[in-house]
Amino acid sequence: MACVRWLHPRRWPQPSTLQGVKPNPVDLFGEVPVTWPEVWAWCEAVAGIPRESHRAARYAAGWNVPDKIRRAKLAGTFELVISREPPPPHWWARFRWH
Repeated sequence: MACVRWLHPRRWPQPSTLQGVKPNPVDLFGEVPVTWPEVWAWCEAVAGIPRESHRAARYAAGWNVPDKIRRAKLAGTFELVISREPPPPHWWARFRWH
């Protein structure tokens, strides 16, 4: 009977209380999902490394980018970070040999 009482309609959230609520970045199992396009977008926006570069995978693994994306999603700043312009090339960028 406890389940029936818990599902009582008066305990359901009313539509007026849900209008300012952001969607929860956590999935059904309590994890924050991170996809490869999000990792590549982070690498381009933060480090200025294009997806095609051989350095992108090494940067993502070495600097623990998926964990940074999870923390940014939980803080609500992920969209702000990836919408930034990539950093300008450094003076030595014209001498790249790869």
